[in-house]
Amino acid sequence: MDIAEARNCLPQYQLAQTLRAGAQGDVFRGNAPDGRDIVVKIISGAWVQRGEREIRALALVNHPAVVRLVGHGMVDCAGNRLPFMATEFIEGEDLRYQLDTATFHTAAAPRLVSSLAEGLDAIWAQQIVHRDIKPANIMVRPDGRGVLLDLGVARCLGMTTLTVGTGSPGTLGYLSPEQARGVRNLTTKSDVYSLGVTAYEAVVGDHPFGRDQILMMNASRPPTVRGRARCSNAMADLIAAMMEPLPAMRPMPREVVTALAGEVT
Repeated sequence: MDIAEARNCLPQYQLAQTLRAGAQGDVFRGNAPDGRDIVVKIISGAWVQRGEREIRALALVNHPAVVRLVGHGMVDCAGNRLPFMATEFIEGEDLRYQLDTATFHTAAAPRLVSSLAEGLDAIWAQQIVHRDIKPANIMVRPDGRGVLLDLGVARCLGMTTLTVGTGSPGTLGYLSPEQARGVRNLTTKSDVYSLGVTAYEAVVGDHPFGRDQILMMNASRPPTVRGRARCSNAMADLIAAMMEPLPAMRPMPREVVTALAGEVT
């Protein structure tokens, strides 16, 4: 869909440019009626169920560390009735880009991880498990705080199961051991594990298991972080605790925030 057609379909928004177009849908940048910078996604094809799930999850959460839903609904485009969602436009870069280009400063890791743990705490307060925490789904604001994106495979108690084909929803190399095994009653501890893997990458520069999900699933202890990480020993030990194989041994998101309180500048 080109931007002219999108403007006709969504006259309530001032759409300025196309950000991307593809099988998942079309994404535009623009302004809401109140002037806020927004991103509008018109969802199509096999991604409709995922988009509707994300809308339902985001509608339950209002926190600066979780991308904010500005509006949503259905729109008629070229004879098709499709869901759309408008979210806040976030200034910054995604963490995957910063890690790949070596532009992430490890001194900013405590602030980033703490803010993301606050986001996990906020979504878990609504009984939501993100299930796809990874660097590509994290935006880093100019002030170093993180924002969780893409709740398209999130699981909320009371939601129907998302059909994602074979295997577990999420991204191999970032799944907790229990998520990789297909455990259904995941808790926020699963997201904490994935955030721990992401934090390890941020402070060490490499993936702790070489993105080998089988190694992650069968590990009997967390990877060594002390001596490898460019961070304090206290933070290194916290990251290791976040990657404990047993969920009961991992901290809750709020405990991660508390543990980092003295390191966030």
